[in-house]
Amino acid sequence: MSTNFQRVFILIVALLSFLPFLGFVNLFDWDEINFAEAAREMIVSGNYSTVTIDFKPFWEKPPLFFWMQVLSMKLFGINEFAARFPNAIAGVLTLLTFFEVGNKLKGKPFGLIWSLLYLCSVLPHLYFKSGIIDPWFNLFIFLGVLSTYFYLNNRNGKLLFVSGLLIGLAILTKGPVALLIYGLTALVYFIFNKFKGFPSLFHILLFFVGLISFGGIWIITETLQGRFYIIQEFFEYQIRLLQTQDAGHGGPFYYHFLILLLGCFPLSAFAIPVLARKSNSQKELFGFVMKVLFWVVLILFSLVKTKIVHYSSLCYFPLSYLAAIGAIEFTTSLKDKFYKVNIIALFTFWIIALFALAFVGNNLDFLIENFAIKDKFVVDAINYPTPFSSFDYLPSVLLLIGLLLFFIYKENIRKLTITLSFSYFAFMLCFALVVPKIERFSQGGATDFYQNHIGDVVYPIGFKSYAHLFYTQKPKFSNENLHEVSSALSNNFDFPIYFITKVQKAKKIELNHPELEKISSDRGFVFYVKKPLK
Repeated sequence: MSTNFQRVFILIVALLSFLPFLGFVNLFDWDEINFAEAAREMIVSGNYSTVTIDFKPFWEKPPLFFWMQVLSMKLFGINEFAARFPNAIAGVLTLLTFFEVGNKLKGKPFGLIWSLLYLCSVLPHLYFKSGIIDPWFNLFIFLGVLSTYFYLNNRNGKLLFVSGLLIGLAILTKGPVALLIYGLTALVYFIFNKFKGFPSLFHILLFFVGLISFGGIWIITETLQGRFYIIQEFFEYQIRLLQTQDAGHGGPFYYHFLILLLGCFPLSAFAIPVLARKSNSQKELFGFVMKVLFWVVLILFSLVKTKIVHYSSLCYFPLSYLAAIGAIEFTTSLKDKFYKVNIIALFTFWIIALFALAFVGNNLDFLIENFAIKDKFVVDAINYPTPFSSFDYLPSVLLLIGLLLFFIYKENIRKLTITLSFSYFAFMLCFALVVPKIERFSQGGATDFYQNHIGDVVYPIGFKSYAHLFYTQKPKFSNENLHEVSSALSNNFDFPIYFITKVQKAKKIELNHPELEKISSDRGFVFYVKKPLK
């Protein structure tokens, strides 16, 4: 099989994996809708330099990813497909990058296996079908580290300049944590190698010139326009995020260890034995760099107080390289027993998890009867007519068949093929069948209401959300009283204003605001209208 044929094969498989059904599911609150709303407001306001939410400065993220979404929305309209399309492109580029780098480092079979392992894994695949920032952020950092690796081999200062450009793009995508990750990775690498091959002062200068060229664009632009306070707020937010639990997203130290072990199947099954053994930085330089990057990211975000699944998603990149090494070893029967135990254990976990998910979805009455569920929102959502069906068992059945065939075949190359193909189709089915139903239960009542009130003024009370902004296509109001829910409640207007709350807060709101007229309720949400005075 020629290299060009393999490239085309990866390109086609990636496009067929990431593009279909991108707009099939509503955007999830908070992150997906938050980012899509920032891009929508850029289009509505015509202000592409300042990120806003509800047309007020939003200092939590820099603008590069929103610019990508803006371009996508210009092409496809303001919708779910356009919001997620940039990450589908990131997915295609990531797989092609793995193929090219793998070919260069270890030959064609390695590059192909590296790409396919990433494609067939749960969270790595899912993120390319999402509208969050991390896929591009991770790709830029990985490419920056990769360029530095090539610099270590030939000492060409231009490569450090390119590294600076790429890390600058990562900063412009998500923030200065990109430089922190890169800097810690470089520091740990040189400490282990006793600073052998440390760059010259001139080459370090080249790196920072590249870094500032892209990473400083947003800072310089906002400062020149007299909005330096946004930059100050941005950096204060980044520091606060590292020191405190943001929005209640806490968790134990081992949180990300579990996420990577379970969420990166089958990558993790092949990577663990390789990750566990000692590396020789002289014989396997790139593998050593990947291990350093992996541990830096994992330990850093295990120490950070805020625990969110995608914080450790950069680990997927080095983990996938180590998994490709493990997969090659598996096909040649080296350390065979370790891989088999990992694969069987993780196969079993996901069979049980997917079966349980389908069982619960198809037996919600059983859940209510046998578990003392006190959360009124959950109970109300569960009482919604279930969209689940017997088809939802198919992902777990596919994995079970894959596990049985894994036992039957004696050749490891066939076992590897079974592991990849059955995990791929099982999780693709799960994404298509189950994820839309989860969205319907968790937020469908609210998003349906918003979509039926496009152009109306709608506010959530008692919970944080961005969905009402995006799905009602909220304009920028000249009346300042319409930008805060408290003002909307206390002032009178000559048009109706709608409010939404969760069912457990409804009684308190009705008691405190008798002027609100209850319209309806749906899946844990209660809706009100404040009619204009006659």
